[in-house]
Amino acid sequence: MSTSSYSESDVVILLLGQTGVGKSTFINYAAGCAPGSEVAEVGGGVTSCTKGVKDIPVPFPNKNSGRTRVILIDTPGFNDTWDGDVLVFEKIRNWLVEFHAQNPSLKFSGILYLYDISQARNVSQGDSMITPKNFEYPPLVTNLHFVATHWNRAKAPSALERELELQQTHWKNMLERGAQVSRFENSKESANAIISRVLDRSSHQFSSVLGEFDAIHRKVSVPTSNTRYRSTIGGFFARLFRTPGGINSRSK
Repeated sequence: MSTSSYSESDVVILLLGQTGVGKSTFINYAAGCAPGSEVAEVGGGVTSCTKGVKDIPVPFPNKNSGRTRVILIDTPGFNDTWDGDVLVFEKIRNWLVEFHAQNPSLKFSGILYLYDISQARNVSQGDSMITPKNFEYPPLVTNLHFVATHWNRAKAPSALERELELQQTHWKNMLERGAQVSRFENSKESANAIISRVLDRSSHQFSSVLGEFDAIHRKVSVPTSNTRYRSTIGGFFARLFRTPGGINSRSK
């Protein structure tokens, strides 16, 4: 965990998504990193380069609020194996608990859920995206921001059709309740515009976010021998964090 000294004006944005959706790439563009001086490691293979959770302060001044920076939280990617997902989730949850204990005055500004728009279309009804019932603290929905990435790899018009379908089906309920959606165009300007949209929403106490993670943790912490119950909870977890149809991106 970073030993950076944070001030009360700093706010936290959490990045989530599967391996390869571009979380680290987004952070590097937001930080204005020159090639060779990246603050978040980016890989090109099938294995996630982000092994642990990492807080990365990014300059983002605002004279009105006195804020000088935002803290972007880079996280490991979720994959298609149940045990792997649980371990990743617990790693993120435990890290956030420790981070909050060390920085109790910080507030939570939002979640960026990144989705690789270049993935082959394969949407199934049984493995849908985030649904309202998964959020027990409704105001947090307004701080959820879907970010479609890898437009440079996507094939039009299929990517545009996929984006529309996501908004009209899998993300529909969340968007109706105040979530937002943007495209990340692999530039500092694009990253900053997305961060600005997140910051336009009211921040929350960090404890409310931890409460959400604890509620999910109670649902996923079940004995592995209970196959039927584990399968049910696995579906819940998939709807919360997994891409439609179990589609996976395998490059970072």
